[in-house]
Amino acid sequence: MRPRPGLPPLLSRLALAAALIVISAVLPACDGAAADKRDVTDSSSLFHFKIPATWQYMIEPSAISVYAADTLPEAGQPAEALAIVTHVSSATTDTPVAEALVAYAGYLSQTRGWTDVEIGVPADARVGGRMASAIDIAGTDGNSRAFRARYVWVRTNGREVLITAIAPPDVWGEYSDDLDTLLDEWYWHRAEDASADETATP
Repeated sequence: MRPRPGLPPLLSRLALAAALIVISAVLPACDGAAADKRDVTDSSSLFHFKIPATWQYMIEPSAISVYAADTLPEAGQPAEALAIVTHVSSATTDTPVAEALVAYAGYLSQTRGWTDVEIGVPADARVGGRMASAIDIAGTDGNSRAFRARYVWVRTNGREVLITAIAPPDVWGEYSDDLDTLLDEWYWHRAEDASADETATP
């Protein structure tokens, strides 16, 4: 499926999320409190979510990278655990979310050298109680590494929020409950009909 006119610029911005998975594997993690869970807040204070205290994370403007382990992979080595990237874009589109998500998945498969790709059907989902669309993908990436992924897209507060979760196929099932819990323990800082530009207190 070809993206509608006006959608590719948005897809290009959201594609940065996939690249951040690689970045998160080579940059140092943030310090965290010695507790069962800790909060991770995005740079614009649009939302925060909870992760296990042992997981590694990094916050950048408009993006958060999370790695579901207490240590990061060595530089240049493949990830062996779940990686999650959130990306917030102010470049919006009137394309229905499910349709935009399918277009995005097709865009990635064509531009990132994926092979043996299986793209699922978009399904309704919820992130912090708000409606979203999710799609599951399996394939082999441009480095000949097999992967499974879930892309979740939320349109809220005048922003497009993309959540990318990816892991090797043999460990994907181990993190299914963790991913569901993260999306449930997700807290929006503004009312659903409010603008993201309004001041909010986390």
